[in-house]
Amino acid sequence: MRYLLLLFLFAINCFRSHAQHHEISFGLGMANYIGDLSPKHNTESPFNFLNSQNIKASYTLGYKYNFEEFFSIGINASFMNVSAYDSDNADVKQYNDAFFRYIRNLSFYSDITEVNAMVGFEPFRNFNNWNNDKILISPIISAGIGFFSFDPKASYNGQEVSLRALSTEGQGLTGGPSKYSTTAFSFPIGLGVKAYFPQRNFWIGLEGVYRYTSTDYLDDVSTSYYSDPTFSGTSTPALSAALAQRRLEIDPNNIYDYVTAPGQQRGDKNNNDVFWTLQLKIGYNLFPTSGKNYGCYKIR
Repeated sequence: MRYLLLLFLFAINCFRSHAQHHEISFGLGMANYIGDLSPKHNTESPFNFLNSQNIKASYTLGYKYNFEEFFSIGINASFMNVSAYDSDNADVKQYNDAFFRYIRNLSFYSDITEVNAMVGFEPFRNFNNWNNDKILISPIISAGIGFFSFDPKASYNGQEVSLRALSTEGQGLTGGPSKYSTTAFSFPIGLGVKAYFPQRNFWIGLEGVYRYTSTDYLDDVSTSYYSDPTFSGTSTPALSAALAQRRLEIDPNNIYDYVTAPGQQRGDKNNNDVFWTLQLKIGYNLFPTSGKNYGCYKIR
């Protein structure tokens, strides 16, 4: 009986040692977007992508399994909102790229729900650093794949309008591209830093995640102005025409009609859209093992 009790206690200790690798986290921060409606200056360099006029909130819930040293694998559910407006280009000179974006006068906003799986690498999280009973500052890089849903919308005459249903570039109509899906893949790349408390139960951190996507329609803009400006093939032709090109709202004298003429470039189909987050995160390691005790692991 005594040996069974010792075996049971050893198994519990071993379970706790394994359980310390299970981590849950919550993140709160900002979200932003890069795409066809980004201001021109935001697309000239990968370091100039912050559109401060359209910073929105983002939230993330995560679970991660930490291997004994360095590596981890986890899943995350993120919720955020992104938006962009051609009117952000208002302070521009005539006849440059930003000016024509301003004349285009398109806009969108969308909620995004994403689930991803990511592999992480923490070069400083090893046996020695984990067991020194000090705060552990641990940089982390990560990458993975995700799946997300979106629904680009715009405000028109005080009403919220779903843009996909309007076929604004002739999607699904004669001579137009195919209807796009409101789900797509994301390819997240993350960079951050975590501070583990000495007991290794809690940590706080900062993480930025940049997501390439498999869609160019996050903003409902990708190709050219549709060949039929009246949108006679849709169930709401007047509304489709009004949201497909909104130049007349800022060009009532129709001076720049050539900018939005049928067949003219509306977006850039060669570059898919991107969204990214920067979040303050907190995490909890389930049943942490502190000090020099690794249970059934070999002590180094």
